[in-house]
Amino acid sequence: MKLLQKMCFILVITLIIISTLCACQSKEPDDSEVKNLLKQAEDIYHANHPAFTEVNNMLMFKNKDDASDIRYYDEISDYEKVVASVFTDNAIEALENSYFEEGPVVFKRDGKVYHISNVADKMGITYFAEIVSVKLIEQKNDRFVYQVEAKSSQRADSLDDPPVLSEAKSYNLTVVNENGKWLIDEFSYPSTSTEVSINMENYLLQ
Repeated sequence: MKLLQKMCFILVITLIIISTLCACQSKEPDDSEVKNLLKQAEDIYHANHPAFTEVNNMLMFKNKDDASDIRYYDEISDYEKVVASVFTDNAIEALENSYFEEGPVVFKRDGKVYHISNVADKMGITYFAEIVSVKLIEQKNDRFVYQVEAKSSQRADSLDDPPVLSEAKSYNLTVVNENGKWLIDEFSYPSTSTEVSINMENYLLQ
């Protein structure tokens, strides 16, 4: 009888430990939440930047050493609020240090925020136009790494034709839970680089 009681006690303790471990394990976001975060991230990075309200668009910034070198940017509002609803501080820092070939995605000057304008066909590509699959490939506590398969969309040669979808490509992103909210912590937007292509300090608003 004592042996049976001891075995029951051990079983109860084991179940309690397993239950505690399961409770500590963060529940992952569902696919729709990951897809929604990706869409919001693209709306921030994309040259059309639909996530932001434009104050002024197609502002001309001219290279102070070369008058023929001109960059176009849109002044936007609600920047801090919008990015904080999608990205962690780490991902915001990455955004503010990301560059298209034509210049930085965003830059700040005199209390204003500027986002690169859509001035070339290639800048109009929507990379996450159709998200084919979302796969969890790594998890550590409340940190989740996903591999996403997505098709990009580009304008057809004729405006009368629908946009052209590409073959699916793979992208990785890391999602974390901060204060009960899912945010992107690591994300490299296609066609951007961390290498400084253009230093906007050399450009003056006209």
